[in-house]
Amino acid sequence: MAFAPKLLIGGVTLGGVGAGFGIEASTTSRSKRFAKRPFTVNNECRLHKLVAIGNPASTAFAPVTKNEIQELISTGKGDFSSIERACSSNPGKDIFASNKGRDGWKYRNEEQNDSMHGSKFQEYLKR
Repeated sequence: MAFAPKLLIGGVTLGGVGAGFGIEASTTSRSKRFAKRPFTVNNECRLHKLVAIGNPASTAFAPVTKNEIQELISTGKGDFSSIERACSSNPGKDIFASNKGRDGWKYRNEEQNDSMHGSKFQEYLKR
């Protein structure tokens, strides 16, 4: 009878060690499987606002968040939906909103690449 408890304890110990190896093997194979899976990141655009435009020395852009531009629009005029659409269609890219003619903050596609605004925006981004 004294032999049975020793056998039982030895069996539990070996079982515990075996389970430990099983956990390690399971974790390792699971890590490899997850490493191969692609994942997506929600890429937002990088938003800027056109503060002033004129000669190169007086042209100014500034980084701005969606919340900040939304606040500017809520206190004045503008079209936040145009900014949101532009942001979602340009993930990971830089875009700017402007308040052209004090008409309100909007995303104006024609300004993004025109010779006056677009080139100055590209210069600003290089700094």
